[in-house]
Amino acid sequence: MKITTIITLHLDGKTILPGKSVDISDEEAKSLIERGFAKSADASTVAEQKPAQTQQPEPAIDDVIEAIEILNPETDFAKNGKPKVEAIEAVLGQNISAETRDKAWELYQKELAADEASGDDVQE
Repeated sequence: MKITTIITLHLDGKTILPGKSVDISDEEAKSLIERGFAKSADASTVAEQKPAQTQQPEPAIDDVIEAIEILNPETDFAKNGKPKVEAIEAVLGQNISAETRDKAWELYQKELAADEASGDDVQE
């Protein structure tokens, strides 16, 4: 089955970046789609044919923080240590500004520090 990745995937020793299409087994494709890591390549061509909507509101900061939590630290973060805007956008399926990313990143780091201070090191 052909899928389009939503996040960076590592398949058979290869790195597949968000937005790229890849052909994999039906079972693996269905699992990735169900978990929100990919979408059917057929669905993406239909979505691309729809006219672009005017200015969508940015996602909530909590949604951006959740997206940051699932990013791959090796590929989805810039040299400055911050998550790449493009990687977050790929997870959310929406555009965000660098300012929104910065706010979410700051809150995310505060949450991590608070968790470490309380001894709560369990990730959801």
